[in-house]
Amino acid sequence: MPETPGTGQGDELATKLIKRFGTLKAERSTFEARWEEIARNIIPDRVGFLGTQQKGEDRDYNIFDGTAGRSLGILASALHGMMNNPSLPWFGLKITPKKTGGLNSVKTWLEKIVDLMREKLADSNFYTEIDKLYLDLGSLATACMYSEVVDGKLRFACHHMKEIYIVEDYQGIIDTVFRHYVMTARQAIQEFGKEKLSEKIEKAYEKKPETTFEFLHCVFPREEREPRKKDSKNMPFASIYLEFKAKKFISEGGYEEMPFSVVRWRNMSGETYGRGPGWTALADTKMLQEMCETTITSAQRLTGPAWLVADESIIGDIHADPDEVTYYDDTKTIPKAFPSGEPQIGLEMENQRREAIREDFLNDQLQLVGGPDMTATEVTIREHKKQTLIGPTFGRLVRELFSPIIERVFNLMARKMGDEMPVRPAVLNMKKGQKATRYVVEYLSPIARAQKAEQAAGILQTFEPVTALAEAKPDIWDNFDLDKAAQILGDFFGMPNEIKRTPEEIAKLREDRAKAAQAEKEKMEQDRALAQADVIAGTTEKMASAQGMAGGAQ
Repeated sequence: MPETPGTGQGDELATKLIKRFGTLKAERSTFEARWEEIARNIIPDRVGFLGTQQKGEDRDYNIFDGTAGRSLGILASALHGMMNNPSLPWFGLKITPKKTGGLNSVKTWLEKIVDLMREKLADSNFYTEIDKLYLDLGSLATACMYSEVVDGKLRFACHHMKEIYIVEDYQGIIDTVFRHYVMTARQAIQEFGKEKLSEKIEKAYEKKPETTFEFLHCVFPREEREPRKKDSKNMPFASIYLEFKAKKFISEGGYEEMPFSVVRWRNMSGETYGRGPGWTALADTKMLQEMCETTITSAQRLTGPAWLVADESIIGDIHADPDEVTYYDDTKTIPKAFPSGEPQIGLEMENQRREAIREDFLNDQLQLVGGPDMTATEVTIREHKKQTLIGPTFGRLVRELFSPIIERVFNLMARKMGDEMPVRPAVLNMKKGQKATRYVVEYLSPIARAQKAEQAAGILQTFEPVTALAEAKPDIWDNFDLDKAAQILGDFFGMPNEIKRTPEEIAKLREDRAKAAQAEKEKMEQDRALAQADVIAGTTEKMASAQGMAGGAQ
């Protein structure tokens, strides 16, 4: 349970943090206006930056065309498939120093840990929440994921950006997150207990438990702590909960790692929050909505036109339904439809905007295009190009999202699921004067493999013609270290370490094979010598017999 400082000290801290939150909110205000505009035109589920939304409220009333929303969905699905496909191994672990990390026993241990981590991620809500995160990232260009262990299971939450306020350190790394959110009185008492909350919440709990209240969760680096102490108040990151309106301190805890992972598509110099495809597509999207509304109006006028008639020329009413008859005075001007314009012109202009929106969301790059007669090589080349084009974004995702999440998951499992972790190899036990081992996240997703594909492709493309040349000149293979080539190809294609032999095993295998070949050669020579001896003995015996017969005849 998080510790609680004295009342005066806690209230002073609450006042200080709420004041800091006010500054962060003011700095973010210009982004909120743009986010709200993006949400209303592209992803209505995320509106609410400029006001409170009622549950079940219609949020897409001003959307006449869904191209932007569909294009965003394609982008999010492509990112999910290329970076975190749950059916494929998309990350691994390495250890430094390299000498230790290269041992097969260490590699096998790391593989078992990664398998367990993948199992725990699949058993959690990670893949559901990461899909939401990609939608936020593609539209708002800034997204946030929270990770924790709850009731023995990993739990993740992609928080709405209207709740998240961030601060960078001097290196541009996000190290401070304030989350401003609401909970019902019942939820608050379940989490914190009555004694830590205001009287107002306690009364609401008794009469209207679903009444909502505002809270502030502040996570930031601790400037003063004693690292040797393992209590929550000396962890690297402070965790402070406040009751916002009452300016009441609730509790203080801590985290070993930053639990919030905030990622930006890209951020401009001097700006903390990101800009991305949704920002670029907004102008085209708004223009398309206006065009569609105009085209719909034009089509309605064409199919149900307004009429121009002379005063008192119509007998009765105008009947526009099939088989209906309208009577008019033929001595006056014949009624005619009001000019309605040409909808086809509007459709052509709309299609231009739709294509621009798809390009803004990289659909033209991320979807594999081509005919059914494409060769496997052509498909591979286009797929490789598709994955490398997203490379710059992948680099930021690795730095701001994947590495922090994987490292936190590993540490959470080590601390809270230690009995399920495989036994650590003895070689990793620290010795006096030895450098500490460091875990490094390795990415094995399709896009990560695409960026490493050049080496594997170079080996395979080189070996194909060399194999043909080797029929005439076998020693041409001496130009290559085939052992290293096999290792590179094995790593690229994800071959498990369990079936790899160590250098010592390979050396012994080759030594045994050489000894066996030598023994076989010696045996063959011995057999040949014995056979020759038998032939010589047989010949000698025949010659002696022949000489004996010749002597008897004399």
